[in-house]
Amino acid sequence: VLMNRDPSHVPSPDLVPLLPSPKDFLDMRRGYQDQNPGGSGAMVPVMHKLGTLLNSDWGFSDDQIATIGMPVMVLIGDRDFIRPAHAVHMAETIPDAWLAVLPDSTHLGVLDRPELPGLVLDLITSAEGD
Repeated sequence: VLMNRDPSHVPSPDLVPLLPSPKDFLDMRRGYQDQNPGGSGAMVPVMHKLGTLLNSDWGFSDDQIATIGMPVMVLIGDRDFIRPAHAVHMAETIPDAWLAVLPDSTHLGVLDRPELPGLVLDLITSAEGD
């Protein structure tokens, strides 16, 4: 979030390799184009809205997060820029949340993992049984 709010902020050397690369953003744009009737141009307003969100006071308190009453999977890659401690905290704060850390995956790379559909299906099946 700091990088979004302060363009002059330089991330730590440990964080840089974990951040999405220009190729990651290009791949995301191509994927968006393939799946969106508005084409890749439709992604520009979405990214502007995301930037506005990240630059706002968009955070939620733990008390608010603890009221989530639906199935949640906190999902990160083992090479994600989201720190594992944060993911664990989120999973412990959201009632009955699942935590998944997918191997050999970045933040965007989790979407390409072959086990992801099965994890989502397991979460849905588990929720339907409740």
